[in-house]
Amino acid sequence: MKRIFLVAFALTLSASTAWAQAIDLSKPYGTTVGCQNRSGPPSTSDDMLLLTSDSMVMSTSTCSFVQKMTAPDGVIVVTALCTLEGEEGRSVSMFSIVKSKSNAANLMIYDEYGAAFDEVAPCP
Repeated sequence: MKRIFLVAFALTLSASTAWAQAIDLSKPYGTTVGCQNRSGPPSTSDDMLLLTSDSMVMSTSTCSFVQKMTAPDGVIVVTALCTLEGEEGRSVSMFSIVKSKSNAANLMIYDEYGAAFDEVAPCP
């Protein structure tokens, strides 16, 4: 009986590891405006959001990732230094990135308090 439990536990761990590998930030994700502006200066549109492997760019701020960790359940936890347009200095922010429940291709970004920040799609 213990052997069955250990096998089930091992399969659960391997499934969570496979899920963790499912989020790939090597290609950019963004809103429609974010993907359109990925090679130029950020748009001033409030809908501007571009997520890359090392940053998140919005119309009025840029967050550079200083640490990325993947939790056992596949959630990517990011610590970032953020600059806000017109402000001096930088703030430290945390985000979590998960697969969207409404569209498997999309990612959902949550702020450090667990509130939904935005949903982004793979850029074409």
